[in-house]
Amino acid sequence: MWKRITVEMNIEAFGAFLNGELVAIVHFLSRGSAWSPDVRYLQDLFVQPEVRGQGVARALIECVAAVTRECGSPRLYWLAHHTNSAARALYDKVASHSGFIRYRRAIS
Repeated sequence: MWKRITVEMNIEAFGAFLNGELVAIVHFLSRGSAWSPDVRYLQDLFVQPEVRGQGVARALIECVAAVTRECGSPRLYWLAHHTNSAARALYDKVASHSGFIRYRRAIS
């Protein structure tokens, strides 16, 4: 999966290591929008349960924000499930909630 994300799909990613062990990953990509030619979408962030609450997720978000800034992209965004209160507690500290509700429709 890591090869697919970082090489085959050209999606950017970071990993966080603790004592030589991979404990968290984040991957993100560039997307066009009607308002800007380039915004960054943080597609997935996962931290192993035993290291949550130690600043790993925040550090990875800050890494993605730094890349976004360096590329001249005006915006970084991501989604969170409304029931994921632990993640949303962090997200409320590092970003603002836009108020939008996401809808999706399967096309078959």
